[in-house]
Amino acid sequence: MPYVRDGRPGEAAALTAPALRSTAHRGYGEALMEACREELAVRPQDVPARRTAVAERGGGVLGFTVLDGEPPRGALGTMFVEPDTIGGGVGRLLPEHTAERARRPGFVVLHRRRGPGRRAPARGDGRGARRDGPLGVRPRPSAAVDGTRPHLTAGGV
Repeated sequence: MPYVRDGRPGEAAALTAPALRSTAHRGYGEALMEACREELAVRPQDVPARRTAVAERGGGVLGFTVLDGEPPRGALGTMFVEPDTIGGGVGRLLPEHTAERARRPGFVVLHRRRGPGRRAPARGDGRGARRDGPLGVRPRPSAAVDGTRPHLTAGGV
């Protein structure tokens, strides 16, 4: 069973690998992957600064997400999941953990940042989320920051 823990600066390279594989899995060509390699690289100092959460099973990294911003408004920043774990619940576990973690320092609103071409899941998609406007998603109640089911939207903080 996967679990989520805080990221460690010493595992930046281990986090960069799933970021690259996850991005390549979306069908981007080699030229684009090479061009964005630096941008996708996780730097050791960013792991604690961006409140990185890591999903793992048996000591292996399955994916990660970051919590950006400052209370009371934040963003579920980048999230990458190993392609061979897609459909296994890691993509649900990470944002739920991040939202729960956001409660402690006083976040009350989280925005979800999505890359180009990404969209909110449709109502009744089986993942506990429902569309709320053209870009927004409301998480399941367990992911609420302030107990009132915060609105997660695409865009910045």
